[in-house]
Amino acid sequence: MKHEHAHNYKIIKIPGDSTEADNEPKIQILGGGHNPLEFIIKYHTGLLKGTKLVIGKITFTNVLEYRWISDVVWYYPYGDDKNFTFGLVEIFKSKYIEDMASKGKFRNYSDKRFGPTIDEINIRHFRLSFDEYGYFDIIAFRVDIEEIFD
Repeated sequence: MKHEHAHNYKIIKIPGDSTEADNEPKIQILGGGHNPLEFIIKYHTGLLKGTKLVIGKITFTNVLEYRWISDVVWYYPYGDDKNFTFGLVEIFKSKYIEDMASKGKFRNYSDKRFGPTIDEINIRHFRLSFDEYGYFDIIAFRVDIEEIFD
């Protein structure tokens, strides 16, 4: 379930509804080179199902760029600090994506500023924030969300 907002972002429902129960998420990066990059984050939800701990797993696929900003230096280079929650948001009309497109080697090709095989409309900006850890900005084609159990 997704919650729409009047501004330029939406909150995406994740297991546990928040990342506040974990300040040490587990990160895994797969692929790269000639293969699509996957960026996987697992975090404790603070919930139990029976005797099993519920873990949130968020997988970003076809990642073009990601970055982490520590909670020690927490800042917003694009002035989009209102696009925040301890969880996952998708940012629309992203200044981050526009900056990437306008400075890349294909910048002069209308609607193909990321290359001849990438439709700009498919590129999405996600932000995933954790208390006392920091946040990730992830530019990717897709996100998949699931509950797993430990």
